[in-house]
Amino acid sequence: MKNIIKITLCFSLFIFIGVLGIGCSTKPKGDPLEVINNYYENVKNHKSDESYELLANENKAQFEKDDFVKLHNLRMQSAPLKETKIEKTNEYKDKDINGTRYKNVEEFTVTETLHDAYEDKDVNNQYKRYVVGEDGNWKVCSADEKTDIKEDISKEMARVSRMYIDGKGQTKDLNKATSILTEAVSVKPEYAQTYYMLGTTLSKLGRYDESINNIQEFLNKTSEDKEKSDAYNVLGVDYESKKDYSKAKDNYNKAIELDNNNQYAKTNLERVNNLSKLGF
Repeated sequence: MKNIIKITLCFSLFIFIGVLGIGCSTKPKGDPLEVINNYYENVKNHKSDESYELLANENKAQFEKDDFVKLHNLRMQSAPLKETKIEKTNEYKDKDINGTRYKNVEEFTVTETLHDAYEDKDVNNQYKRYVVGEDGNWKVCSADEKTDIKEDISKEMARVSRMYIDGKGQTKDLNKATSILTEAVSVKPEYAQTYYMLGTTLSKLGRYDESINNIQEFLNKTSEDKEKSDAYNVLGVDYESKKDYSKAKDNYNKAIELDNNNQYAKTNLERVNNLSKLGF
């Protein structure tokens, strides 16, 4: 399931489709560059609640402050923001952003340096960000693709849990990982991948019945044969550990049927077959 734990190396805001409107026509007082710099300084200093207050209304209306703060605090664990370089690249007197027209817009290029905590290396990322005039003030505004912030939180919790599972960027602690993943499932129950991670972690802890329940839930939510194959292999391990070798073989065989290249399932099936020959 490596596809779900690739680090999203960007502290970008999210695009959300706004209601058609007109931004303030009188140019606000103050310095837009200072506003956007303050936004990122707040993020870097774990003051995401203050960053939230610097967002344009159309962005703020699409997600709760608590969710915004939670997501950014999680990202500061998996890929903390080290520094930013911000340069003004354009200025507009009338621009539509996400369905809202603003009379005063300044465009900036943001180059940020993040530290990938899992890989223990710095990564650079570059994108555009706007500062818009709104109600007499300058506000930071995003034009990124719309995302589901609850799913983003769940994904980020999965990334943080992986650090505890593998002992990279954090001290290895499967119980801590389990706690994080259990919360991730509650944040976004529709998101399949956290069930798989939770199931595999519970299996490593010897909590096989709980593992089986979560892997079954994952199987109900995914349609990819390779993902199903990996999940059936985990079920096989769980049942083998419970000494239910018949169900273990059934699940290993299902894993191989779905993905004939699943060498883990093939090795596990051979081991169980040998145990059966020995009378276990």
